[in-house]
Amino acid sequence: MTDNGTTPDTRTSAMPLPPTPPEGEPGSRTASRGRASWLVPALLGVVATVGAAVITVLFGNATNTFTVQVEAGDAKPGATVTVTASPSGQQQGPGGEPSAQNATSEVRREQNGVPLNTNYSIDLDSHADNWGVRQNQAAGNDLWLYSGLRNRQIAVVTGQTPDPGTCDRQTAFSQLVDADQLSDGLELCVQTSEKRWSWVTVSDVINGGASVTLDIRVWN
Repeated sequence: MTDNGTTPDTRTSAMPLPPTPPEGEPGSRTASRGRASWLVPALLGVVATVGAAVITVLFGNATNTFTVQVEAGDAKPGATVTVTASPSGQQQGPGGEPSAQNATSEVRREQNGVPLNTNYSIDLDSHADNWGVRQNQAAGNDLWLYSGLRNRQIAVVTGQTPDPGTCDRQTAFSQLVDADQLSDGLELCVQTSEKRWSWVTVSDVINGGASVTLDIRVWN
Protein backbone atom coordinates (compact mmCIF):
# COMPACT_ATOMS: atom_id res chain seq x y z
CA MET A 1 0.00 0.00 0.00
CA THR A 2 1.27 3.48 -0.91
CA ASP A 3 1.16 6.64 1.22
CA ASN A 4 -2.15 7.74 -0.40
CA GLY A 5 -3.76 4.41 0.48
CA THR A 6 -3.77 2.82 -2.99
CA THR A 7 -2.41 -0.57 -3.93
CA PRO A 8 0.44 -0.46 -6.50
CA ASP A 9 -0.23 -2.22 -9.81
CA THR A 10 2.40 -4.94 -10.22
CA ARG A 11 1.08 -6.33 -13.50
CA THR A 12 3.53 -4.29 -15.58
CA SER A 13 6.58 -4.86 -13.43
CA ALA A 14 9.61 -5.48 -15.70
CA MET A 15 10.93 -8.98 -15.70
CA PRO A 16 14.63 -9.47 -16.49
CA LEU A 17 15.21 -10.40 -20.13
CA PRO A 18 17.29 -13.43 -21.03
CA PRO A 19 20.80 -12.58 -22.22
CA THR A 20 21.15 -12.13 -25.97
CA PRO A 21 23.55 -14.69 -27.45
CA PRO A 22 26.64 -13.03 -28.91
CA GLU A 23 26.61 -12.45 -32.64
CA GLY A 24 28.47 -15.13 -34.53
CA GLU A 25 27.65 -17.86 -31.99
CA PRO A 26 27.83 -21.30 -33.67
CA GLY A 27 24.45 -22.24 -35.10
CA SER A 28 23.19 -18.64 -35.34
CA ARG A 29 22.35 -17.03 -38.64
CA THR A 30 24.99 -14.39 -38.08
CA ALA A 31 27.79 -16.88 -37.57
CA SER A 32 29.29 -16.47 -41.03
CA ARG A 33 29.45 -12.68 -40.66
CA GLY A 34 30.69 -12.96 -37.09
CA ARG A 35 33.75 -14.82 -38.31
CA ALA A 36 34.75 -11.96 -40.54
CA SER A 37 33.65 -8.99 -38.39
CA TRP A 38 37.01 -8.75 -36.64
CA LEU A 39 38.59 -7.72 -39.92
CA VAL A 40 36.38 -4.68 -40.45
CA PRO A 41 37.88 -2.42 -37.72
CA ALA A 42 41.36 -3.17 -39.03
CA LEU A 43 40.28 -1.94 -42.46
CA LEU A 44 38.58 1.28 -41.37
CA GLY A 45 41.90 3.12 -41.42
CA VAL A 46 42.31 2.04 -45.02
CA VAL A 47 38.87 3.06 -46.20
CA ALA A 48 38.82 6.34 -44.23
CA THR A 49 40.39 8.14 -47.16
CA VAL A 50 38.23 6.63 -49.87
CA GLY A 51 34.73 7.48 -48.66
CA ALA A 52 32.22 4.77 -49.41
CA ALA A 53 33.98 1.46 -49.92
CA VAL A 54 33.02 -2.12 -50.43
CA ILE A 55 35.00 -4.62 -48.36
CA THR A 56 35.02 -8.20 -49.57
CA VAL A 57 36.34 -10.83 -47.17
CA LEU A 58 37.10 -14.31 -48.46
CA PHE A 59 37.26 -17.32 -46.15
CA GLY A 60 38.14 -20.32 -48.29
CA ASN A 61 35.01 -20.72 -50.40
CA ALA A 62 32.85 -18.40 -48.25
CA THR A 63 32.57 -14.72 -49.15
CA ASN A 64 31.35 -11.89 -46.89
CA THR A 65 30.82 -8.40 -48.31
CA PHE A 66 30.44 -5.27 -46.21
CA THR A 67 29.65 -1.70 -47.31
CA VAL A 68 31.26 0.92 -45.08
CA GLN A 69 30.20 4.60 -45.28
CA VAL A 70 32.96 6.97 -44.22
CA GLU A 71 32.40 10.71 -43.93
CA ALA A 72 36.00 11.84 -43.59
CA GLY A 73 38.32 12.57 -46.52
CA ASP A 74 37.65 12.96 -50.21
CA ALA A 75 34.96 10.55 -51.26
CA LYS A 76 35.90 8.17 -54.02
CA PRO A 77 32.83 6.00 -54.53
CA GLY A 78 33.42 2.58 -55.92
CA ALA A 79 36.76 1.91 -54.23
CA THR A 80 37.09 -1.72 -53.24
CA VAL A 81 39.27 -3.32 -50.57
CA THR A 82 39.64 -7.10 -50.76
CA VAL A 83 41.01 -9.22 -47.94
CA THR A 84 41.72 -12.90 -48.48
CA ALA A 85 42.12 -15.39 -45.66
CA SER A 86 44.02 -18.53 -46.55
CA PRO A 87 41.90 -21.72 -46.71
CA SER A 88 41.94 -23.84 -43.60
CA GLY A 89 44.96 -26.11 -43.40
CA GLN A 90 46.98 -24.38 -46.11
CA GLN A 91 50.19 -22.86 -44.82
CA GLN A 92 51.59 -19.64 -46.28
CA GLY A 93 55.04 -18.13 -46.38
CA PRO A 94 55.92 -14.64 -45.06
CA GLY A 95 54.83 -12.95 -48.29
CA GLY A 96 51.55 -14.86 -48.58
CA GLU A 97 52.95 -17.39 -51.04
CA PRO A 98 52.40 -21.13 -50.44
CA SER A 99 54.88 -22.56 -47.97
CA ALA A 100 57.60 -24.98 -49.05
CA GLN A 101 55.62 -27.82 -47.47
CA ASN A 102 52.62 -27.10 -49.70
CA ALA A 103 54.78 -26.61 -52.78
CA THR A 104 56.45 -30.02 -52.45
CA SER A 105 53.07 -31.80 -52.43
CA GLU A 106 51.87 -30.15 -55.64
CA VAL A 107 51.75 -32.49 -58.62
CA ARG A 108 54.19 -31.32 -61.30
CA ARG A 109 53.19 -33.86 -63.92
CA GLU A 110 51.11 -37.02 -64.10
CA GLN A 111 50.46 -39.52 -66.88
CA ASN A 112 49.23 -43.09 -67.08
CA GLY A 113 50.12 -45.72 -69.66
CA VAL A 114 53.70 -44.66 -70.46
CA PRO A 115 55.50 -47.51 -72.32
CA LEU A 116 59.21 -48.16 -71.80
CA ASN A 117 61.35 -50.74 -73.60
CA THR A 118 64.55 -52.49 -72.62
CA ASN A 119 67.70 -50.33 -72.68
CA TYR A 120 65.75 -47.07 -72.74
CA SER A 121 65.59 -44.52 -69.94
CA ILE A 122 63.04 -41.84 -69.03
CA ASP A 123 63.53 -38.33 -67.61
CA LEU A 124 60.94 -37.90 -64.86
CA ASP A 125 61.70 -34.15 -64.61
CA SER A 126 60.94 -33.62 -68.29
CA HIS A 127 57.95 -31.73 -69.71
CA ALA A 128 58.54 -33.25 -73.15
CA ASP A 129 55.66 -35.19 -74.65
CA ASN A 130 57.74 -38.39 -74.64
CA TRP A 131 59.27 -37.74 -71.19
CA GLY A 132 62.70 -37.33 -72.76
CA VAL A 133 63.05 -41.06 -73.41
CA ARG A 134 66.49 -41.95 -74.81
CA GLN A 135 68.50 -45.09 -75.39
CA ASN A 136 70.85 -46.33 -72.66
CA GLN A 137 71.17 -44.65 -69.29
CA ALA A 138 71.29 -41.11 -70.66
CA ALA A 139 72.58 -38.27 -68.49
CA GLY A 140 69.74 -36.65 -66.57
CA ASN A 141 67.36 -39.55 -67.16
CA ASP A 142 65.99 -41.15 -64.04
CA LEU A 143 64.54 -44.58 -64.70
CA TRP A 144 66.33 -47.08 -66.94
CA LEU A 145 64.84 -50.41 -68.01
CA TYR A 146 67.73 -52.85 -68.22
CA SER A 147 67.40 -56.27 -66.54
CA GLY A 148 64.87 -54.54 -64.32
CA LEU A 149 64.24 -50.91 -63.40
CA ARG A 150 67.29 -48.93 -62.33
CA ASN A 151 67.67 -45.60 -60.56
CA ARG A 152 70.07 -43.93 -58.17
CA GLN A 153 67.45 -44.07 -55.40
CA ILE A 154 64.44 -46.34 -55.67
CA ALA A 155 62.18 -48.00 -53.06
CA VAL A 156 59.27 -50.43 -53.30
CA VAL A 157 56.19 -48.86 -51.69
CA THR A 158 53.33 -51.06 -52.95
CA GLY A 159 50.11 -50.46 -50.98
CA GLN A 160 51.31 -47.33 -49.22
CA THR A 161 49.85 -43.82 -49.49
CA PRO A 162 51.14 -42.12 -52.66
CA ASP A 163 52.58 -38.83 -51.45
CA PRO A 164 56.04 -37.26 -50.98
CA GLY A 165 55.92 -37.90 -47.23
CA THR A 166 55.77 -41.64 -47.83
CA CYS A 167 58.87 -41.43 -50.00
CA ASP A 168 60.65 -39.31 -47.37
CA ARG A 169 60.08 -41.98 -44.75
CA GLN A 170 61.57 -44.85 -46.75
CA THR A 171 64.83 -46.43 -45.61
CA ALA A 172 65.09 -49.55 -47.82
CA PHE A 173 66.40 -47.86 -50.96
CA SER A 174 68.27 -49.62 -53.73
CA GLN A 175 69.45 -48.91 -57.26
CA LEU A 176 67.72 -51.82 -58.97
CA VAL A 177 64.40 -53.66 -58.97
CA ASP A 178 65.23 -56.94 -60.73
CA ALA A 179 63.23 -58.06 -63.76
CA ASP A 180 61.87 -61.06 -61.85
CA GLN A 181 60.49 -58.67 -59.20
CA LEU A 182 58.53 -56.64 -61.75
CA SER A 183 54.81 -57.32 -61.57
CA ASP A 184 51.55 -55.61 -62.40
CA GLY A 185 50.67 -53.15 -59.62
CA LEU A 186 54.21 -52.75 -58.29
CA GLU A 187 54.61 -49.23 -56.82
CA LEU A 188 57.92 -47.40 -56.52
CA CYS A 189 59.26 -44.19 -55.02
CA VAL A 190 61.84 -42.87 -57.46
CA GLN A 191 63.96 -39.77 -56.83
CA THR A 192 64.67 -37.69 -59.92
CA SER A 193 67.97 -36.12 -60.89
CA GLU A 194 66.52 -32.76 -59.75
CA LYS A 195 65.70 -34.22 -56.31
CA ARG A 196 61.95 -34.50 -56.81
CA TRP A 197 59.93 -37.47 -55.67
CA SER A 198 57.95 -39.48 -58.18
CA TRP A 199 55.48 -42.31 -57.69
CA VAL A 200 55.80 -44.92 -60.42
CA THR A 201 53.31 -47.77 -60.74
CA VAL A 202 54.10 -50.68 -63.04
CA SER A 203 50.71 -51.24 -64.66
CA ASP A 204 51.84 -53.90 -67.16
CA VAL A 205 54.86 -56.19 -67.50
CA ILE A 206 55.41 -57.57 -71.03
CA ASN A 207 57.63 -60.48 -72.08
CA GLY A 208 59.13 -61.02 -68.68
CA GLY A 209 60.11 -57.39 -68.26
CA ALA A 210 61.43 -56.71 -71.76
CA SER A 211 58.87 -53.89 -71.82
CA VAL A 212 56.79 -52.24 -69.13
CA THR A 213 53.93 -49.78 -68.98
CA LEU A 214 54.15 -47.15 -66.25
CA ASP A 215 51.74 -44.81 -64.46
CA ILE A 216 53.80 -41.81 -63.34
CA ARG A 217 53.18 -38.98 -60.89
CA VAL A 218 55.90 -36.41 -60.13
CA TRP A 219 55.71 -33.82 -57.34
CA ASN A 220 57.47 -30.48 -57.13
